[in-house]
Amino acid sequence: MILRQRLERGKIKKSPVIAALASLFFPGAGQAYNREVIRSLIMILMAIGLLTWFIFLQQDYNDALRQANDLNLVGPIAYEYAKTQGVSRYLPLALYLGLLAFSIYDAYIFSAYIIKSMEPRVEGVERRKQPRDEAES
Repeated sequence: MILRQRLERGKIKKSPVIAALASLFFPGAGQAYNREVIRSLIMILMAIGLLTWFIFLQQDYNDALRQANDLNLVGPIAYEYAKTQGVSRYLPLALYLGLLAFSIYDAYIFSAYIIKSMEPRVEGVERRKQPRDEAES
């Protein structure tokens, strides 16, 4: 049901390669190319949120390192704090890359499915009998 509604919105044939390349540029761009407005907006907002989160974590990490260099007495504590933040600051970046991969996949597959669903269907062609069908007769 949902796929049928998505197909009705994107009745014009779209190139799967262009949709995938648009999504490679930024998550949600391929969905916008396929005229999936709501899906595109959701992905764009998620991408902006993840990149903003990554920038804020990076700034906190840089501040902790700066404090470690500026303060001699508290330096080792600030340095250890900065080291513990080192791995977790890449979580939003990893989530962004996952969103990017999903966006590319979704845009490509949906465009290809639009093309496939718009192909003319041949009516009146009988299906070939399988060997199992002949054995049952």
